Amino acid sequence: MMKADLLIANGLELEIGWLPLLIQGARNPALREGHDGHLDFADFIEPIEVPQHVDRSQGDVHPEGNPHYSVDPGLYPLLAEVLTARLTTLDPEGRTHYEAALARFSRSWSARLADWETRLAPLRGARIVAYHKLWEYLAARYGFEIVDYVEDRPGIPPSPRHVAKLT
Repeated sequence: MMKADLLIANGLELEIGWLPLLIQGARNPALREGHDGHLDFADFIEPIEVPQHVDRSQGDVHPEGNPHYSVDPGLYPLLAEVLTARLTTLDPEGRTHYEAALARFSRSWSARLADWETRLAPLRGARIVAYHKLWEYLAARYGFEIVDYVEDRPGIPPSPRHVAKLT
């Protein structure tokens, strides 16, 4: 990290317990928040499940909202544009290369999104049980309904009673 030009955070402070220490230890001011070398994708998405109140009895609840937005493939075109803009800011001479790569990615990804939409359309409205609160963004994108979780509280193993009720 000492020689890095860009650090990308991807987790609505999911990395809060370790990333600040790495940034500090790197002694690279460009990677600090507020500098061009620090890119937090969470600044460009609309988080879901932002709690009004957080306490440890709720399990591993994230105060900024559900951090698992990267499971939504529909966000990738936006994030690719953000990354391209930042790379161009850091390396203006590479602009043509970055924009060409973005165009290739966008064409390829659009085709994949269309294919996934078609393939997943029959599952719209499917009721599913998830282990952890990981799939909400994907469920919203493709119309799945998450009806329950194996974990009765995020990050805490389920009790036998909860598993029996769920079964």
